[in-house]
Amino acid sequence: MLWVIIEFVVFLSATVLALFIIQEDPGDLKNYWLFITVVLLGIGIARRAISHNREKVQFKYATKLAEFIDSGNVLRLKIDEDPLPIEEHNDWIAEIETYLRKSRKPHCVTRLSDFSGMTFYGDGSDRSKFRNSIDGRVRRLHEFIRDANV
Repeated sequence: MLWVIIEFVVFLSATVLALFIIQEDPGDLKNYWLFITVVLLGIGIARRAISHNREKVQFKYATKLAEFIDSGNVLRLKIDEDPLPIEEHNDWIAEIETYLRKSRKPHCVTRLSDFSGMTFYGDGSDRSKFRNSIDGRVRRLHEFIRDANV
């Protein structure tokens, strides 16, 4: 964010300087070309700053989703525990949903629990349902990372 502010201040200063030069000698065509050059340069700098910021946000988002995937894989290893860690499973899902809401991705909250188009195998036992619940959400998290274009 600091770079965006710095680049904006530099662009604004250069524009004011170019306007000042134009006012000194309004008949000189060279000064108008200088002004146009400074404005176009400033637009380029601003676009780069915005693009850089967007990439940074997408990278942070994908990194956090990867952390959730790791947590899910650790949770999946607990399938042999008796009793099943259902509360930990529910807390994991709630944490993901909270993060997605804060990230302004409410559509992802809905998709997280929608396993349409996925095939699961199992015997219908609680352990099988537990594993499939984690597997489905981990698959969705992978989709969200892919959709983030990182």
